Amino acid sequence: MQKYNRILSFIIVLILLTGLWIIIAFVSFSNTDKKSSNKNILPDEIDLVIELNTKELIETFLIDLLFKADISEESTKLFLPEEDSELAKLGADLTTEIVVFYDNWKNSSAKGVVLNISNEAEFTRYQFDDENTIKVSNSKYGVLIFLDDNAPKEAINYYSQLGERIINNEKKSESVINKKGLINLHYKGDKIEYFNDLKLDLNMKNQSISINGKGEINDKSDTRTIKFNIFEKPSKEKHLEIQISKIPEDAMNYLSSFIKKMGIEMPKITSQQMYIYGFSIDDFNRSTAFLPNFDWILRFDTLVEIDSVFSNLNSDYRSLVDLNNKTIKVGSMEYHYSQVSGHEIYIGVSKKPKFKIIEEKSSYIMRGSPAAILEIGGNSFFGGFIMMMPQVEISKQFFNDVTYFDIRANQDKGTMNIEGEIKLKDDQLVTVELARYMMMFLR
Repeated sequence: MQKYNRILSFIIVLILLTGLWIIIAFVSFSNTDKKSSNKNILPDEIDLVIELNTKELIETFLIDLLFKADISEESTKLFLPEEDSELAKLGADLTTEIVVFYDNWKNSSAKGVVLNISNEAEFTRYQFDDENTIKVSNSKYGVLIFLDDNAPKEAINYYSQLGERIINNEKKSESVINKKGLINLHYKGDKIEYFNDLKLDLNMKNQSISINGKGEINDKSDTRTIKFNIFEKPSKEKHLEIQISKIPEDAMNYLSSFIKKMGIEMPKITSQQMYIYGFSIDDFNRSTAFLPNFDWILRFDTLVEIDSVFSNLNSDYRSLVDLNNKTIKVGSMEYHYSQVSGHEIYIGVSKKPKFKIIEEKSSYIMRGSPAAILEIGGNSFFGGFIMMMPQVEISKQFFNDVTYFDIRANQDKGTMNIEGEIKLKDDQLVTVELARYMMMFLR
């Protein structure tokens, strides 16, 4: 009898789920007219814009969930819409296109969202906990702009005016929503960046996420084929490999200011390769330290002598370095370092890593197992608390189901070509698993 009750219960839940989503789908997708993208009401100077083609995302998810997925009753309940959810009170139509943008202005950063309005009164009435949230709307569009907690008044005024400009802009009728990807990204960049005018499309089908895009390489960037060292292989099977060519100027300035506090004068990093095996969370100098478990090659634009660099360390950090044994001890982590070549140094957990010389243009690569980032160890109380957090456990479970992860960008004359693929296990559909993953965070 229990067996039949479970089957009946599952059927009822599935019927409810199907009915609710069919109603949503019918209302949302009955209008098939082409519409101009909400991206086109954003000013041209916005740095980064991401378009979420929500209709196509929902359509793809519904087909996968109702006709392809083999899911349990408990998993099915995760996708049932909740009438009293916070998202339902927002007054925005989340089944239509959503545009996310990021911007920087005079050292102040902002994250924003452009939404189609379903009920302006509800949107106006909805309150956010964050004081530095700018909210503007009219009968068609709603704009949310989230600023840093310490944002100056000048930045608040600027982004308040930006919000008003956005909702009062007229769309360009000749530009329709990009159908190339379920998610589309456009990064403007500027003349000093390594590449700019980046356009990236992301699609999902069955077990795979595919990524394709192009960017223009700055004319002043060095695109020569050069010789440099890379690792022969990682020291651990579970790892995430990152290769980066020229580091963005903002990131380089932040890194340089941090390094200078340690008493180190270091030239600009031109590229690097890193194998990440996880993190250790330890108590260090009466505070909690997040220590990477990694092997790292850094390359510089001028000659660097690693022993000289560490011998000039600030007195607060000098005790961490053993110049004779070429080690750095931070908490429970011991790092080894060595001179790879005149322009390259190594720092990492492997005592004697092996290198090989290759000759090619620098490239951007991220591949391996993203689950390696969540391999967390350490002896601190806070570290043990983090490891037991449901969000960490859920994320580890999701990333452990990734069987293939490879994203890379290669130079071709003045163009940077980007392609990538992420695959889950054969019995898992990427739309359903991503939705399940997000729903478990929201509940």
